[in-house]
Amino acid sequence: MPRLQWLLAGLFSLLVWGAGFAQAPHACVVLLKDKAGNGCTISEPERFLSDYAVEKRRRFHIPVTETDLPISPAYLDTLSRLDSGCFVLTTSKWFNYVVIGTNDSVGVSDSLRERIALFPWVTGVYDLHQIPDSLLQCWFDTLSAVRAVGGVPASPAAPAADTSDADSIWGASAPQIACLNGLSLHRMGYSGQGMRIAVIDGGFLNVDSLAMFGSLRSSGRLKGYRNVTEDTTAFFRVQESHGQKVLSIMGVNCPGEYVGSAPDADYWLFRSEHTGYEDILEEYYFVAAIELADSIGADAANVSLGYTTFNDKKQNHTWYDLDGRHSVASIAAEAAVHRGCIVNVAAGNEGEKTWLLFGIPSDAPAVLCVAAVNRDSAVASFSSKGDSIWMKPDIASVGWGTAFCDVSDTVAYGNGTSFATPLNAGLTACLWQAFPQKTAEEVIDAVRRSANRYNDWNRLTGYGISDYAKAYHILKGDLTVDEAAEARLRFNCYPNPVKETLWLSLPEGSPARTVRLYDAQGRMLLRMPVSGTLMEIGFSNLPAGSYFLLLSGGGEDAVRMVVKE
Repeated sequence: MPRLQWLLAGLFSLLVWGAGFAQAPHACVVLLKDKAGNGCTISEPERFLSDYAVEKRRRFHIPVTETDLPISPAYLDTLSRLDSGCFVLTTSKWFNYVVIGTNDSVGVSDSLRERIALFPWVTGVYDLHQIPDSLLQCWFDTLSAVRAVGGVPASPAAPAADTSDADSIWGASAPQIACLNGLSLHRMGYSGQGMRIAVIDGGFLNVDSLAMFGSLRSSGRLKGYRNVTEDTTAFFRVQESHGQKVLSIMGVNCPGEYVGSAPDADYWLFRSEHTGYEDILEEYYFVAAIELADSIGADAANVSLGYTTFNDKKQNHTWYDLDGRHSVASIAAEAAVHRGCIVNVAAGNEGEKTWLLFGIPSDAPAVLCVAAVNRDSAVASFSSKGDSIWMKPDIASVGWGTAFCDVSDTVAYGNGTSFATPLNAGLTACLWQAFPQKTAEEVIDAVRRSANRYNDWNRLTGYGISDYAKAYHILKGDLTVDEAAEARLRFNCYPNPVKETLWLSLPEGSPARTVRLYDAQGRMLLRMPVSGTLMEIGFSNLPAGSYFLLLSGGGEDAVRMVVKE
């Protein structure tokens, strides 16, 4: 741990940040020609990557290249001393740039830009939204040089199969995890042990003290955190709880009350969003965060954020930009996948707004762009729409009526693709745990192929709702995509809405199953075996509202929402 702490701190030791801003600091990006004098070589990656990251690079034959080397300290030092009102905001080793800012209301002056451009190691100085398209395309094109070419079989410790009371362990999260057939992974013992998940978000209010995160802290699974913005507020005191809610959907482990989608994984938290403004500078902060996630060897990353328009309209993106090649954030997300990280990005909540479409960086071709449905698989109207040219979104997850743990230390419910994404991200880590010899891209492909509309992509849910039991068998090699589509657990329930008696109907020849009934708060009200093809469930004594039927058996789960009138 001491070495890793050095790594996280050292990468930013030369950055000089201001005291925080009510609005975005005026900034520009300085592109560097080389990395002379950084003191590192690609033959010694342990100097700038964690041991875990280095081992993963070697296991998957992912080359360490010049792009992985740190920025030149001498260049950083020079830029930080140019002017008393000028300071370094952030950097990127992958793109070899430095973002500098100023407190001056007119921004970085023309004369200062001219001085910077005269340095022989500087190739250009640009406003943050004006990096030439040709250069962005060049950066994207070079990604093919860094890519996994196949895994070396690993020998992880065999997971411990779940032996607890399966009726109650997941609590309020059971219906939403079951919607993705993810309980099967947990039952097999794949709940994220040994997997590293990076959470890149805006604020993690009181995660260091909330009781619901007690297991995360006491078990040592909260491995580290880093603020990459210029705000100096203490990390867990930023008055923003979005990241806290997102983290809970994956990382909380309170059996009987709430168990997340990856309850035994290790977590690193990165704050890349500033609560005081919407500015394209946040895309550059995202790049810093995803590079740090790569440096610690993150196996999965959750990105419940997106960029479309900003306070300064000159910075606004257009639909033309949504190709994964017109933003440093999208290119960095793509680069992270190539370096061995399953990047899950929220599609956005623009489905009923003027923008309408998904945002950046969910447009990166290799990432999983996640749309939202409810626990009954109905499409959420707010979920950003897709584009048939770039085939985004990729999949859908439960982001409408999603259960999470809030700042009052209780289970709450909310809407947003921000909540759909961590539910899926946690399960991708659990799936990869089961197949450590597979590459990140192979796992992503299996997740897409397992979805219920894989052969019928649409702009609302992409390939549809992924089925993690099927993805498991696809990776195992004993189930084809067509067989996965046919093998889905099916049942009908009627009438719905119901007043007194609900009938449950299964196809002929269905194996023995168990049905559980949950209320809207995730409390289990009924558990009973299912035999035959038809059974009845009494609703007459239940109050009006929404309920969820969870049918389980044979390593599969299926969920239906039932409305009591």
